[in-house]
Amino acid sequence: MQPLAVYVHIPFCTVKCGYCDFNAYSGMDNLKEAYGAALVAEVHANASLLSGRTIASIGFGGGTPGEVPAAHIGAVVAAIGQHARLDPAAEVTLEANPGTLDRPQLEALRAAGVTRLSIGAQSFHADELRFLDRIHSPRPLLPPSASPGRPASKASASTSSTAFRARRSTPGSDRSALLSG
Repeated sequence: MQPLAVYVHIPFCTVKCGYCDFNAYSGMDNLKEAYGAALVAEVHANASLLSGRTIASIGFGGGTPGEVPAAHIGAVVAAIGQHARLDPAAEVTLEANPGTLDRPQLEALRAAGVTRLSIGAQSFHADELRFLDRIHSPRPLLPPSASPGRPASKASASTSSTAFRARRSTPGSDRSALLSG
């Protein structure tokens, strides 16, 4: 049988960005605990779909899955692992907002099984970040040793792989501005 890729949708965000048309919500932090338990229950309810299969990758998208407790992520990964074989090289990717990450959270995500972060920087320009309703600035992403075209991050020390997502353009910008400092 072909290996499976599993996608887990987590709809929570600190701020719902104006451009976002994904199934995502802000201001619903009180639902995170119940949602985490429901995800684990959903995995167990669908055990027959996983039985005897190998999982090549698990992707946590949303919303901003990096905003839920790492223990919830770990519980979902563990539940999947109870019903299917996780390939030793399986990539467990989690989307995160650079405005809500800190080192303890990154370490907890790593312990929960996350091997790759996809960080939604969206832009490295403060004016574009404000336009996009982003809650972070470009500076925490760009330590003095980095340049906009080669960002370094505290995240890279905590996962096997780190990706930065940036929008190709925003109204009033041009492509040459994407990686300029």
